[in-house]
Amino acid sequence: MAGFPPWSYPTNTFPTPNRNRDIYYPNFYNPRQLCANNRRKQQYYTSLPASERKLAVLRDKGLSHAGDLGWTLDYATAWCYRHLTGNQTGVVDAINHLREIEDVDEETPLIAFDLLDKTLFGHKLDGMVYLKWKTLPSSSPGITSAPGVVKGIPRVCIELNKLPFEDGDGSMDDLLDVLIHQMIHAYFLITCGAQPKGAEPDGRLMDGLHFGVLLLTIRDITMRCRAGELDLIFYAANRTGSNLDRRKNKFIAINPRGAAAGLSIADGQSHCGHDNRYVRPAQMQNWQVETYSLAIELNMDSKGDQIYDIDGDSNFNAVDRLKGPPSSTYAELIWNEKRVMVPREKAMTFESLSRPLEKNEKMELRVPECDEKVFCQLYNFFTCGSTQRDQSKLVVPDDEPQTSMRMAPILAVYQRNPVDLESGVNVHLDLFKVAEAMKFEELMAHVLSQLWRIPYTTDDPIRTLQSLYNDNSDSGPVHAELHRWARGFLQRCEHDTDPQITLTWAGYTYYSKGYSNYEKILQYFHDDFKDLFHRNAAFRDDCRTVAALLTREPDQEEGIPVPSSTTTTTMGGHLLPPSTTATRPDLTATVTDVSQRRLAIAAGQRDPSDWWQQFATGGAGGQPLSLPAPASGAVGQPLPRLLGSSAAQSQVPLSLPAPVQSGFLPGQRRRVFQGI
Repeated sequence: MAGFPPWSYPTNTFPTPNRNRDIYYPNFYNPRQLCANNRRKQQYYTSLPASERKLAVLRDKGLSHAGDLGWTLDYATAWCYRHLTGNQTGVVDAINHLREIEDVDEETPLIAFDLLDKTLFGHKLDGMVYLKWKTLPSSSPGITSAPGVVKGIPRVCIELNKLPFEDGDGSMDDLLDVLIHQMIHAYFLITCGAQPKGAEPDGRLMDGLHFGVLLLTIRDITMRCRAGELDLIFYAANRTGSNLDRRKNKFIAINPRGAAAGLSIADGQSHCGHDNRYVRPAQMQNWQVETYSLAIELNMDSKGDQIYDIDGDSNFNAVDRLKGPPSSTYAELIWNEKRVMVPREKAMTFESLSRPLEKNEKMELRVPECDEKVFCQLYNFFTCGSTQRDQSKLVVPDDEPQTSMRMAPILAVYQRNPVDLESGVNVHLDLFKVAEAMKFEELMAHVLSQLWRIPYTTDDPIRTLQSLYNDNSDSGPVHAELHRWARGFLQRCEHDTDPQITLTWAGYTYYSKGYSNYEKILQYFHDDFKDLFHRNAAFRDDCRTVAALLTREPDQEEGIPVPSSTTTTTMGGHLLPPSTTATRPDLTATVTDVSQRRLAIAAGQRDPSDWWQQFATGGAGGQPLSLPAPASGAVGQPLPRLLGSSAAQSQVPLSLPAPVQSGFLPGQRRRVFQGI
């Protein structure tokens, strides 16, 4: 089986070589590399009897399991302690059964391994360990190594000391002593993972406090065995057969208990010969009384055996934790009952999340309920530091220099742009709400920056306003910066060059600015607008403020403010907005991407990126962006057109209502009110 190469895990995020994709979703784990998917190896194991199959797995160098359960050291100790105390009868029966083996040979530890794993560790070591013999000093119980430390072994490796058993002098009790000893180290590696090399050791590969709790618990349980308790040696000094009389030492003992030597730097291997007399029995008893109850309440086994990764097509791929990447490389986002991996190194760079992530060492964050598109944007921010955008659709990329001006997007009453479905204004607003609930300040700042830089939007404006003003939720007041963007969005006109011009009376430039977003929403979404206006006080106040700025007239606490022309329909003494029932089925409009721009230019049409220019030079009256011209067709006013050939455009055109003239020349725009 040595011919099977070890698996590899691309754990690092990097730009994809495929330039047609803007975002790379890092696959921490490739399901195609599963050993189970290797038919030849699967058929080989299936053909073996159950007993021989276990032996073959323990000897297979080609199996690669670098994953772990991501538990804390305290919880792993508490879980195993609870398992041992609840399974005392099974432990005693297993030891009695194994003691019936009289002669110890090379196959004996392979036979005993599965039974000990089941009774002592709840099958946590199943398929995760490579077991071999190795000649070591006579007092050494063996070495346990993390995945990849032993050359050619890409999983946890246990090397038992061959020397005491070469001449047939070693008994079954001696084998159980060293095998259980190394299996405890392997259990900590599989449940907690290996520490990074060079880190300060916490005891998972040292014979420390947590190791001693499990070892001595097993020893106490075996007191009920027929042949008595197992001689499980905890203190390394006892393996030499006798302790030197320290009174005869010829040097000054800094600390007779060995604590002064300190722990060696973590290197991925166990150090069972290190002096561990600094760990006192009283400390282990206190751990059972003081720490056990706190640790077991973490309930980290509820994480489950699977974790999810997202591929380039936004598909959630389930990965076995033990067969995935090491838990030290990722944090977990809990969304829709799924735990999704994100790079831990990247997540820890966000100061607002460092404390929630490190709480109880769980390295997990719960994501509020949201749509899958919104969650993919959140995932994208963790992996790539930005939200997903298709730069071919005229959406501003992150690396574009920011200007000093901040302008909200223009509302284009086109049929929906596919880009907006994935990364439009509404998706960013939902993402902001998620970040606000998570107290994710870095993401909130990023979303606000993108909202100010998006040039246009075809999203449903009513849903935009409902999200802005928390109309569908009782989440408290609107965020101050988001509230500022909301007013800027309502006030944004088609030909604005500097939004500050419309915020003050001084220096107001008297020229046509085109339709504002506020007027478009009022004209084309009047019924929904009216319901929201009367239902939401914050929105009602902003409408009056925006209307006052657009008309340069003082605010009036009366009805819905409607900036309009003098030629409007009246009813009951109040001026009404134009009717939205009339339609022009012969006129259509849509948004096209940059890939279709060349088709439009080749056909003699205007570059679609010059929308605002066509209205600035098209005549005095002007028409709102993307709205059809009146039936009379004033001279100089451009007609909306379906850019590109019909064969290249697969979208169904959207019929738009016909507006009435509403001259926005200086002195003609004024504010009217609709009666309640």
